[in-house]
Amino acid sequence: MGVSSKHMGWRWAYPNTYLSVYVAGTEVARFDDATADLDLLLGNGLTITAGGLTITAGDLTLTVGVLSVDDTTQSSSTTTGSIHTDGGFGVAGAVNFGGTLNVTDEITFYDQLIHNAATVETLTQAKTLDAQDVGKIMCSALDSMVFTLPATAAGLTFTIVNTAADAAAKLSLSPHSDDMIIGIGSDSGDDKDFINTKTTAKTGDMIQVLGDGSVGWYVMAAHGTWEKEA
Repeated sequence: MGVSSKHMGWRWAYPNTYLSVYVAGTEVARFDDATADLDLLLGNGLTITAGGLTITAGDLTLTVGVLSVDDTTQSSSTTTGSIHTDGGFGVAGAVNFGGTLNVTDEITFYDQLIHNAATVETLTQAKTLDAQDVGKIMCSALDSMVFTLPATAAGLTFTIVNTAADAAAKLSLSPHSDDMIIGIGSDSGDDKDFINTKTTAKTGDMIQVLGDGSVGWYVMAAHGTWEKEA
């Protein structure tokens, strides 16, 4: 009773509580009777060629190495594709998509949104915007930087971004004397700036406005603290 027995690649290690599986004299797995665990001791990994792997309870944890899925099934819904989950999906690091990203609910950004295909213009002095700046991302790290809007015109859209370090630069968006900026809970009144305040400014704070050709400019998107001029 005090010795272990081995037969055809299996060994019950008495008085231990596990059953070991051997291949060519090497232990490759243990079934633990006390904890109901299965431990795989495979130096060359685990290959499942058919049938798949189903875990009905507990977690699958990968502590080292890379999880790579070679299946190329495309996703057309939340239940299709080479990887899909019935729950949420949390990622602590960077994510890169090689195809289309479809979102059925809202997207919340806690930092700047960068469009790598967009035309970016970095400015180091005050700028009066015009129709040639539509479609650009106008960036500045200059403190007390003023972006002056032209007289409102229907369809004109401008986007400005604060690229300075946190709390290092104030940016102002200044309308024409007959125009106001409307949004973020209020209108600024004619000839009143919208200001990205310096003390609360963070890298990537942005604002995008759309001209209506009548009363002025509507805020279409904003990130960070923007206050109207007193």
